[in-house]
Amino acid sequence: PPAAAEVELVAWALPIPRGKTLELAEDSLVHVALAQPCVTSATKRIANARVVIAQLPEKGVLYQACFTPGGDGTYPSMCAAGSENLVKIDEAGTVLDNVRGLLMYAPDRDDHDVDDEYASVVYYYADPDDASLVSASATLTFHVAPRNDPPVGVSRVVVLDAPPLASRAERTVRVPLNGTDVDYS
Repeated sequence: PPAAAEVELVAWALPIPRGKTLELAEDSLVHVALAQPCVTSATKRIANARVVIAQLPEKGVLYQACFTPGGDGTYPSMCAAGSENLVKIDEAGTVLDNVRGLLMYAPDRDDHDVDDEYASVVYYYADPDDASLVSASATLTFHVAPRNDPPVGVSRVVVLDAPPLASRAERTVRVPLNGTDVDYS
C-alpha cells in the first residue's frame, strides 16, 4: 500500500541576520538598525524580531539606542557622543530595548586601526513571543579610521624681573611654549 503522511505547515520563521561592516572615525558614535520583521511563533502577528547581543566588542563601547527630546514632545534625533542619556551594554545576552533594534557603538577614545578589523559584535534574533526560539548569529564588524585631533597647549606662568626703565626697549625675553598632540606622541 502507498505510504501516507500528514504535514502541518506553520507560517513562522525568524529572519536570518546578516553580517555587516561599518566604517567610522575615531572619537565618533555610530548607530545601526539591526531588527528585521518576522511572523511571531505564538500570536502569528508581524513584529520585529528581538535583537540579542551574543558577544560584546573587544574594544569600544556598545549602547542601547538613545534619542534626544525635541521641544514639541518628539524625539527627532539620536543622542550624541558623551550624552548623559546613553545606556551602556556591558553583558552578553542583552536584548535591545527598542523595536527597531537600534544599536549604538563608540570606539575607545583616540584609538583606531586602519589595517584590520577594529572590533566586532555578534548578535542574533529571538522570537518576540518565545525567547527560546532563536536564529543563527551574525557579526557586526567595525573599522575605525584615524581623525586628526587638535594639539592642546600647556599653561605656563613666567615671572620676569623688571629691568631698569632705560633698558626695557633693548631686552627680549623668549618664552618656550609647550603642548601635547595625541596623534604624535
